[in-house]
Amino acid sequence: MTFYRTSSTVSARLNTSPDTDDIFAKSNRDWSPLIQALCGENVDVPLLRTWDDYSGSQPDEISGAMYARALKLPLNTFEARKSSLQIHIDHKNWKPTPYISFTSSPAALRDLANYRKHRPYRDSQTITVIDPAVRLQAGWPIICFGDEMRHYGTEDPYGMADEELRSHYLCLWRVLESEIVGHWNWDDLSSNPNWYRDTILPAFREFREQKLVIADDDQVDVLSSAINSLGLDDDTPSSESPSSSSGYGSSDEEKSGVLEERELIERTSREKL
Repeated sequence: MTFYRTSSTVSARLNTSPDTDDIFAKSNRDWSPLIQALCGENVDVPLLRTWDDYSGSQPDEISGAMYARALKLPLNTFEARKSSLQIHIDHKNWKPTPYISFTSSPAALRDLANYRKHRPYRDSQTITVIDPAVRLQAGWPIICFGDEMRHYGTEDPYGMADEELRSHYLCLWRVLESEIVGHWNWDDLSSNPNWYRDTILPAFREFREQKLVIADDDQVDVLSSAINSLGLDDDTPSSESPSSSSGYGSSDEEKSGVLEERELIERTSREKL
């Protein structure tokens, strides 16, 4: 059984007030991590990102996390979602958005990394891979740009193919180091034509297996805590039962998120995605 944390921060930024009169806000799609995990596609494959020193979102030197440039922008209205999606897809508009772009397509990643590394003033590309399932279980959303642009009426200024749009995923607000499978230098990685099969997929599987072991241990802790609280464990009185170390349904994740965000030093925006 998979447990999904509930993030009060995410809920506050996504949920529309129940007494709102905005009929458009009421038509918002559900971006909650649980719904995305149950109904979304490609949540069981690596998500890939290419970046360099000119990229807007790159790993923080202290925390290892990646932050969107509009780190705390609420997305609880129809207009906020539509306008931010439109800004994000327009590479000429450098206004900050709450999204960090990834792709599920190795071919799209390859083409973009090769394109960027040959542009003037650009550096060698670094490839970052995350596990979307780990992110969703931690209570933080991922959305498919192609699906959302159709719902919110976002215009595609570049006439991209449907396959490219559907493989374009957005992580909202931030990506923690705990979600990251690894980082690879693109020149080194791409020296093997089968880089995705031989390097990325094995690393992804190993990362997933390690997370499953940790999750199993956490679930044992959850059950032990529940037994103790019911007084079913003779060795530990219920009044002295230890709290669960899993963090599910607790505020631990939120405290960590606040500390992570406080460590962020705002950088000058130099690139959209």
